[in-house]
Amino acid sequence: MLLDFFFIIGALVWFGELYADGTIGVEHAALSIVGLTLVLGVTHGRRGLRHFLEIAMVVAALLVFLILQEDGDLGAIGAVFAPLLGIMIVLVGLYVMMAGIFGKTRKRRDD
Repeated sequence: MLLDFFFIIGALVWFGELYADGTIGVEHAALSIVGLTLVLGVTHGRRGLRHFLEIAMVVAALLVFLILQEDGDLGAIGAVFAPLLGIMIVLVGLYVMMAGIFGKTRKRRDD
């Protein structure tokens, strides 16, 4: 619950900066913050949805970062995003393997 609060505060700062730079309008910033808050509330306590939300937020943040860095040039964004997508897939696979090995739900035998 406290982590959600910090996440919302971080989103407020991030969308505030995007608004201050003129990248998005105040309506988009407000709707994004309200939508994010509602999604966090709905997914609270649901691990599957929460993990999906976390992955989607990382991909969305990466896309926004690339769009801002490359000034909206789709060719340059694609050239940078393709290698990063490969790295993200490898990291997700590594996460799944480590969660399977060291996860709490794994039943251990005392042989």
